[in-house]
Amino acid sequence: MSRKERFSVFLGGLYRDNPVFTAALGICCSIFMTYDVRNAFLTGVFTALTLVVSDMVISAMKRVIPKQVRIPCHMLLIFGSLTFLQFMLNAYFPMFESGINKYFLPVAVSCLVLGRAEGYAIKNSVINSGVDALGVGIGFTVNLVLIAILRDVLGNGMFFGTPVFSGNVKPVSLFAMAPGVLFISGCICALVKKIAGRKDGGE
Repeated sequence: MSRKERFSVFLGGLYRDNPVFTAALGICCSIFMTYDVRNAFLTGVFTALTLVVSDMVISAMKRVIPKQVRIPCHMLLIFGSLTFLQFMLNAYFPMFESGINKYFLPVAVSCLVLGRAEGYAIKNSVINSGVDALGVGIGFTVNLVLIAILRDVLGNGMFFGTPVFSGNVKPVSLFAMAPGVLFISGCICALVKKIAGRKDGGE
């Protein structure tokens, strides 16, 4: 596969076919891990790392995994990849061990990783699965960060600690709560689909 075709795979994972925008996978992380930008960013980064490692492993082993136990095996491989990353990060960054570990639980229970393994990794090559997973992970991270910023601005009236409203204009506390996150997430998904539709139409 050429570099241009791989870049197209990456763009597909980034926004066009990203299950975050097409199927609302990973919505639990959007609700519980976007109360500030730092948490949203780190959750997205760890999810992206897990996606890349687990999808490449699953793609490499797809021919030896029996169809009857495919999903349980995929779950074991995902948890194994997650544990491997956790051990590696704890070994090389021991000073952040307690802070890093709290971001692995949302990744472990997220349906995004298993969903992409089932939707892409089992049908494609190892390299393409890694490229696609990287695109999906970056798209997911951007999505979480955008939600966290909009939650802070619309729900708390703050932008990185700086007040953004003045006078009689007040923040709407609903946006800092779960229903507000769902509304913001829906708006982002609609915008991404609109952009993807225009790109496809232009091609």
